[in-house]
Amino acid sequence: MLASFNKHWASALFKSKLKCTICKDFTSPEVRASLPDILNRSQEECTGCRLLKDIFERYQVETPENAWVSLVAPTSYTSLYRVQSNIFGPLEIFASEDSIFQFSKIPIAPLISGNTSSEASLQKARIWLKDCSENHDLCKNDNISSRSMLEAKNRSLPRRLLDLSGISLVNMAPSGNIRLVEATKTASGKMASETKYACLSHCWGKALLISTKTTNIDEMHTGVPFQSFPKTFQHAMIVAIKLGVLYIWIDSLCIIQDDPQDWGRESQKMASIYSKGHFTIAASHASGSTEGLFSQPADRYRGNELKVHDTDGTTKPVWIRRPIDHNTWPLLKRSWVYQERLLSRRIVHFAKEEIVWECMQTTVCECSRATSSWPASNNIDSKAQHHISLASSSQVDLADRWRTMVVAYTSMKLTYATDIFPALSGLVKSIEVDMGFGYMAGLWCRSLAVDLLWRFVNNNNNVCTRPTTYLAPSWSWASVLGSVTYDTMGGRRLEHSSIGKLHVEIHDANVESEGVDIHGALVAGSVTLEGVLAPAEAYFDKQNYGYPYLRIGEDERISPQWDDSLINEVFTVDVSSNLFLLKMATTTKRKKTKPATNIVAHTIQRVMEFQAEELEPELICLVLQGEGRYYKRLGYVSRYWPEKEKWFENSEFPVKIIIE
Repeated sequence: MLASFNKHWASALFKSKLKCTICKDFTSPEVRASLPDILNRSQEECTGCRLLKDIFERYQVETPENAWVSLVAPTSYTSLYRVQSNIFGPLEIFASEDSIFQFSKIPIAPLISGNTSSEASLQKARIWLKDCSENHDLCKNDNISSRSMLEAKNRSLPRRLLDLSGISLVNMAPSGNIRLVEATKTASGKMASETKYACLSHCWGKALLISTKTTNIDEMHTGVPFQSFPKTFQHAMIVAIKLGVLYIWIDSLCIIQDDPQDWGRESQKMASIYSKGHFTIAASHASGSTEGLFSQPADRYRGNELKVHDTDGTTKPVWIRRPIDHNTWPLLKRSWVYQERLLSRRIVHFAKEEIVWECMQTTVCECSRATSSWPASNNIDSKAQHHISLASSSQVDLADRWRTMVVAYTSMKLTYATDIFPALSGLVKSIEVDMGFGYMAGLWCRSLAVDLLWRFVNNNNNVCTRPTTYLAPSWSWASVLGSVTYDTMGGRRLEHSSIGKLHVEIHDANVESEGVDIHGALVAGSVTLEGVLAPAEAYFDKQNYGYPYLRIGEDERISPQWDDSLINEVFTVDVSSNLFLLKMATTTKRKKTKPATNIVAHTIQRVMEFQAEELEPELICLVLQGEGRYYKRLGYVSRYWPEKEKWFENSEFPVKIIIE
């Protein structure tokens, strides 16, 4: 698609009769020109160059001789013109709805409200909510709010909700009491299944100012003054009322925090709580409950107006502003929030500069730059793409999708390591019917042989360690603290289509949970499989800081990806004996790729072209330690096949082993 996009621009440029060779009349995918050239052409009545000159003068008083300006046209990823220079950062150019230019098709985009608490901002949220509720089949259909979830037909509410009917918003000075009510005793008198409620997704922060406990639950039932709640809770209550909802669910207030039984019971309902909510309010820019939802962005994001003389002789307004960053919100880095976001039917994100709407079918924001593919970084899934893919997935595709979710989930932050499974349990329940059940320790029985092929992400920002407290069996990605991936060491994404052959046969798998919920904390687990083992020997290279390699035979040195990064540093795990490689899988062949020569600099376009050369399949092995029938996983190895077949030339007979 990108290749054809570039060809379109090249064709348009070739066919058109350009009036300006400097700015290309805003018809080229990218223009870069020196400031002196732009100044000269602007004096010759070039509309485009005059606009670039005005932008430069608006943001830079001095004009050094080596100054240059770059103009990047709209792409399939960015819908607006973007200008940047070696003197100032990137800027967006757009027009208002009543400005149609003759010399170039400058895209139309809205201005942001400038205050996320304003009536203009909340009115946009109301319009998005109404459109979604009336026109989005995927969002308004109760039976697929979470795909094939067991609770799909069970319209029961959370056990408790906060009743907001006692709040008065007269003169924008909220007052009144908020009561914690049992879901079957709502003030409205409606049946529980008919009551609309909102949810709050937020970072607790270092200090949670108020929560429901066994010692204050009677007070919460009687009513607590609005001003007693932290700012984030107050703002969320105001937004809920403004959007037409009088009940809200907030985790720290609707679950008794010092009652393990209540916490365990209610936390198991996360899939139902968030998917049944009418919408979720997300404190996306806040890192704690005291920061609130509302904000006023800096002037540079609101837009500055420039008057431009068009080729038809009229003067029209053009707007310029700094691009808004949609990918660095503190909330999206939290592990618990991952399932809250994907399970919610609709979300209103309160960011630092604007509000953003996400639902199961689309994404939209005040500045118009967030699309259904957002967010596009940090391994975070697009909500719309997630639900659209689930709606049409086979069981095989769903298994691939699950591994993508694991990669995203493990890249996020978890305050308490013991929450590794509870914080994901809602997503598990949302797909376990279609996966044929069989969930255990973050993997699925139907795809277990491939699910076992995770490895930790090896970079300076990620240190994987095995916790001192038991979380999961060694074969589970949850047994390590840190980011994991399902890419091979050669960069191949492991999914159903990329697996050429599996070399193991799974005979049995089981886990033992701490309580009755198999989605929660575990105390033990094992996998029984049949495969080929090759004895290995640890080799410590003193010239390379004592890094432990593996050796098979006399001259083979293998650099494994150890599951515990500390093995490389202080040898917290003894790797001196009883080491083996377990032959797991071989990938399919693939084409070798390289970047094409027609890359457009300073943009996110990157067209890839295939070469005829094929890469050999990769052999994937697990590093095990043990003896007899019982082993533990220590690491991961993948190397190009078939030269590594010799690793197993003396071990051709498969053996039945148990990995714990």
